[in-house]
Amino acid sequence: MNESLKARRLDLLRRMVKGAKLFEAVPPVAKRWRVSSETLSRDWGRRKSWIPKIVNLQDPTIIHEILTGMREIIPNIWATYARAIKEGNTSSQIGALRTAIVAYLKIIELLQATGYIPAEPVSLKADAEDFAWEDLDEAERKTLIEGAKILIKQDRKKRSKDFQSLH
Repeated sequence: MNESLKARRLDLLRRMVKGAKLFEAVPPVAKRWRVSSETLSRDWGRRKSWIPKIVNLQDPTIIHEILTGMREIIPNIWATYARAIKEGNTSSQIGALRTAIVAYLKIIELLQATGYIPAEPVSLKADAEDFAWEDLDEAERKTLIEGAKILIKQDRKKRSKDFQSLH
């Protein structure tokens, strides 16, 4: 792989890691590197074959850059969740929560893949006193309460559908 191709791919990868959508990341990269948007889109589709060749995941600066990108994304996810609560948009609340879970799982996968945390399951025992309500700030308490309300509503709807399907 020539250095120009490697630099172009790294440019696109950095934009994507920082949370850009493909349609947002491609135009400036295409302009800078004087390639077509289609070429970049196809290249991104084949990223599993070239990312390991250009990114040494053992390099702490790359890991730091990826985690920094995730740190920029996660507050936006929670802002979307808060906005959805304010608007009463349950679908957006659930979507934001799912997105947050995926983001956290991706961070865990990265840290496991690089050996920063163990990849094998760790047995955790948690008692109620491990999660002290008093240790949470007001915003965290509110988020937990709202999340619990959503889960309860979903559970009630599911049970109601299940009950109706029996009759």
